[in-house]
Amino acid sequence: MIDKNYLKQKMIILSMIGIFLLVIGNFLPIIEISKKTIDYNKSFAFFRYEGKYILILDIFAFLLLLFKETKASILPVFVISILLGYLLFNKSTIYTDCSIYKEMFSWGSVLYVLLLGNLLAYIAPIGTFLKEKISLKITWK
Repeated sequence: MIDKNYLKQKMIILSMIGIFLLVIGNFLPIIEISKKTIDYNKSFAFFRYEGKYILILDIFAFLLLLFKETKASILPVFVISILLGYLLFNKSTIYTDCSIYKEMFSWGSVLYVLLLGNLLAYIAPIGTFLKEKISLKITWK
């Protein structure tokens, strides 16, 4: 039988790894602009835009997980999801800087690091919530 505390610790560790990936992803170039014919390369780090808000929310979510408030950590992670959705669906301020480079625009691999980190950060809050719902059903029977 699996110890519940052991499982909870593993979920918290996975969520902290996700938060760490979100922090790392803020400082790496998320958009790469290159044109081989004119030998021009430029990259944009997400930290200059909405990434600074994500960094603040990452620290807040990490502290909540550190103090074992796993259900409360879903709020900053949810706001991070909204900011990443804001980036993906063409409304981020990063697009105003890249608007003159439309034909040279390409996403960097850091976008996938940010999305993976966001998904991993959801593991502990959702796992804790589901564990409580499942244990309530079992105790009522």
